[in-house]
Amino acid sequence: AVALLLAPARIAPAVVLGHAELETSEPADGASVDGPFAGPIVITFTEDLEPESSAELRDGAGRVASTAAIDGATIRLTPDATLADGEYEVRWTAAADDGHIERGSFRFTVLPAATPEPTASPTPTQQPTSPSATPARAACAAIPASEGQ
Repeated sequence: AVALLLAPARIAPAVVLGHAELETSEPADGASVDGPFAGPIVITFTEDLEPESSAELRDGAGRVASTAAIDGATIRLTPDATLADGEYEVRWTAAADDGHIERGSFRFTVLPAATPEPTASPTPTQQPTSPSATPARAACAAIPASEGQ
């Protein structure tokens, strides 16, 4: 009788493990990345995904054109163009082999591109005007006139 009562408990974890749940994302939810950002955005799930799984990228004005590729437990989302600074949302749908569908989203921010520090222009050096300050003239001045002849 005890074995019959415990049998459903042994089966239940196998059913729960049939769901493809979000494991990690890169960028992570709430992360900031340096702009301009070209991707890819990588979403990893707890198990392999079915072909009906998908992801889309949205900016503040709506949808951003991107390409999603599924490989095992990963969706790789590549923007069609470099992302400008601003907030973005990724909406995903993960279909598991048991037919269960999970949906979710996460956000990240692309920071403005760093402005390079201006470099100082080289300033031309002035040539010394006194003959003793010029190295070539100073060396000649050190040789007595009688030795050079």
